[in-house]
Amino acid sequence: MLDEKDDRHASADGKEKTVDGSIARLARMIGRDAAELTLPEWREVARWFSEQQLRKIHDAASLVAWPMARDVPIVGAETGRWQIRQLAERIERRFVDFA
Repeated sequence: MLDEKDDRHASADGKEKTVDGSIARLARMIGRDAAELTLPEWREVARWFSEQQLRKIHDAASLVAWPMARDVPIVGAETGRWQIRQLAERIERRFVDFA
């Protein structure tokens, strides 16, 4: 889940950035209604999407980072830095927060 201070942009549909609003957007992305799943189930769907995104970033970063010296850090910035911190842990690199 994004930290409020990192989420500075309006939502894609211009509606509230609450948990319920986020669930409604996620449900629309997969052609469902928010009432079809429970909150824990929607959280699992969101985790799945997050993991898929991180895997794509991991695959791309692997092509670039593996040939570099092991002390070269991974730098994260803005909204996605929490996910880039996870990437750094996965590829066993030091994480630096650009902020």
